[in-house]
Amino acid sequence: MVLLGGAALTIPAVRSLSRLAGASEDATTAVLCAAAPFLVYNALFGLYPDVLLAAALLGSCAALLRPSFRHSPAVAALAGALAAVAFLAKAYALPVVAVVLTLGAALHLTQHGGASAGRALRQLAVALAAFALLAGAWVAALSASYGGLTVSTSAGFNLGLVSSTSAGNPYNVPACTPRRVRARSAPGRSRPGSPSPAELRRGQRA
Repeated sequence: MVLLGGAALTIPAVRSLSRLAGASEDATTAVLCAAAPFLVYNALFGLYPDVLLAAALLGSCAALLRPSFRHSPAVAALAGALAAVAFLAKAYALPVVAVVLTLGAALHLTQHGGASAGRALRQLAVALAAFALLAGAWVAALSASYGGLTVSTSAGFNLGLVSSTSAGNPYNVPACTPRRVRARSAPGRSRPGSPSPAELRRGQRA
């Protein structure tokens, strides 16, 4: 349901960005109709947070590009909060989020400069504070759990999935998994010493 919600949230984000770009209503509708099957398929069958990441990042960009970003702390906080959701969906969004927030503030500086420079910087600070509040809570929880500064644990997990002893990704939907991966992950075909998908799932639940 969370991933399906992410797919639904992508639609208003794309619509908002299209309006900001000056696209016609027909062009926006065509883009949304073309993207809808892809979004629903990935939300229902992919079991990956990419759609939620895309929705949050597009929503953050839309908030950053609103004219009201220059004077509304609420819009700036929304941009930062959605950027944090993108990071929480997938940790590799962190450098992307940093660039997006910085470029968004720089755009307002170059467009309005002078007296608006201080205001744009304050709005950027609000966005960063909202991001730090949400993302920092997760980083703090991970760091406390692992006994040291830990931004994400996904790298080790993903490396384990592609290692020579991996039995395959236990979260792949069988009907959507390539045949060669299903064969490698099938019971009795795992490499010696590698855990089965069922064992991997039990380990994740533990």
